[in-house]
Amino acid sequence: MTKEEALKKIESGDGDFLVFTETEHKEFLNNLKESDIFKQQIDTRVSEIYKQIDADVSSITGEKKPASEKTYDYVKNQLTVLKTQADELATKNTELQKAVEDKSNDEAFTLMKKELDQVKRTHQEKLTEWKAERETMQTDTVKMRVNNALDQSMMGLKFKTDIPEDARNAMIQIAKEDINRSAKFINDKLVFIDENGEVRLDEMMRPLSAQTILETRLKSIVDPGRSATGVDIPDPVTKKDGKTIVNLTLPDSVKTNVDLSNFLSESGLKRGNEDYNAAYEKYRDKVKVIT
Repeated sequence: MTKEEALKKIESGDGDFLVFTETEHKEFLNNLKESDIFKQQIDTRVSEIYKQIDADVSSITGEKKPASEKTYDYVKNQLTVLKTQADELATKNTELQKAVEDKSNDEAFTLMKKELDQVKRTHQEKLTEWKAERETMQTDTVKMRVNNALDQSMMGLKFKTDIPEDARNAMIQIAKEDINRSAKFINDKLVFIDENGEVRLDEMMRPLSAQTILETRLKSIVDPGRSATGVDIPDPVTKKDGKTIVNLTLPDSVKTNVDLSNFLSESGLKRGNEDYNAAYEKYRDKVKVIT
């Protein structure tokens, strides 16, 4: 555009205009590039670009740029590391492929057999652990059922009042542990085994009850004059005047919510029904909750 053309455009337009010759315009741009404001804007933009580059490289390599290292050197070093790692992987892959191809059938079979033997050993170890855990669980379940039966049986016993409570509780605990060792469930019925492995029977050739066994074992602290032997044990949960009454005594062996649930089931309560829920609600705050 000539100077005359520029003047005509200015005259026909709106606003303020500055008219430069080509030489004047170049001089203006050179002066602008040398100004502090221009340099600051450029430096800020360059710094933002370098920071973004540093962040991108760091996210790929996982290595943060040292504060003393320039971005150019940082990127160069990281690319060198990546190339070295890629070369090493390629070399290892080639070596492994060659090793597989060089194996004879016998050697390959030997390797496969070793892997199979290892799998078998691992499986046997896990199977042994599982059996041990299952046996422990079964033992704990039987023990809980026996303790439940013994606790129910104690509801029909009266103890001498001249025996200190802590001494009485200790004797009861020892007796329960001793009786538990001879207890066994046959066809889901609790029986007690003698030293010959035979079921202990009464005069009528019926299996001795938990109450009879317990009363005999604790005869030194049971008050014969106040004994209620043969008393009917009430149902775990009963109803009276429209109210639900829980007749269960929580054994010391019940320590968690899982123990409580098992205890209620072993007591004849069906999980989820109204009686079960009432008994669970009564004792839920007395046990530790596990998930």
